[in-house]
Amino acid sequence: MAFSPDSQRIISASEDHTARLWNATTGQQLLTLEVPGDDFLSVAFSADGRRVLTGTRGAANVAKLWEADSGRELLTLKGHKAGVLSVAFSPDGRRLLTGSSDGTAKLWDAASGRELLSLPASKTQVRCAVFSPDGSRIATGGEDATVRLWNAVTGQKVLTFQDHDVVYSIAFLPDGQRMITGGDPVTLWEAGTGRELVALVGPGGGLMSVALSPDAHRVVTGSTDQSAKLWDVGSDFGTDNAAREVLTLKGHTEVIDCVAFSPDGQRIATGSRDRTVKVWEAALPQQVTAWRNEENSDALDLRSVENRADEKAH
Repeated sequence: MAFSPDSQRIISASEDHTARLWNATTGQQLLTLEVPGDDFLSVAFSADGRRVLTGTRGAANVAKLWEADSGRELLTLKGHKAGVLSVAFSPDGRRLLTGSSDGTAKLWDAASGRELLSLPASKTQVRCAVFSPDGSRIATGGEDATVRLWNAVTGQKVLTFQDHDVVYSIAFLPDGQRMITGGDPVTLWEAGTGRELVALVGPGGGLMSVALSPDAHRVVTGSTDQSAKLWDVGSDFGTDNAAREVLTLKGHTEVIDCVAFSPDGQRIATGSRDRTVKVWEAALPQQVTAWRNEENSDALDLRSVENRADEKAH
């Protein structure tokens, strides 16, 4: 699940063989992407909002590049031997990054679809693969609870360090010098040395996903307890012992597998195994006036009528 750069659209991945594009304000479904026989596991927007990248699992196990407005397929990236769990664009949009259950992360040319690098990124599954803010490094994490950093040009491994648990997600801070990993707990690290700075959230919360706000002052987490939580880490990120919980988002009825901040920092999206995506105001409850639902939570439910029975949102 991902917001478009202008915060106006959301793309969700689903195990009903579709990825769906939504209006993030009204919940209107704008577009449906399909790969017959494959479940969609991962999605990303390009920095200009004109393209989306998807990863699938099933008969094809491919990543595909699409036009965001028309849904026209631009490229198919073949080479993984199992499902594509993670996809990302480089900051300049010229390279594509995929992470797979086959234990590899691959780098691709975004114009031709040519494979540039294949990285032995995990002993098991690669759950996440991301670029550093300047595009010079790649960070990968997965089921083996290990974070690896790579030179994004040569493919040389430059750092390996052990996390506390399965690494479901990684986010660099804007300065590129620090990074957070999402598992249980959510931890802040020095990106150059792998030195652990502080456990921001947890352990013990059944954390499945984490996202960092654009200003790097807040973290949102999704959990097995069916709630998402917003945490304040302050302007001096990581200097305190832990983050401060400021808001709990309740309304989902199953595990929350994915969370995202809108690029303008005003909204949070959550995707759950209850087959819904919900959009929330990233402010204190008394500041929210729209989209009140039956749980007395302020959310926009992006579940369409036809997919209520079978969609699993990520």
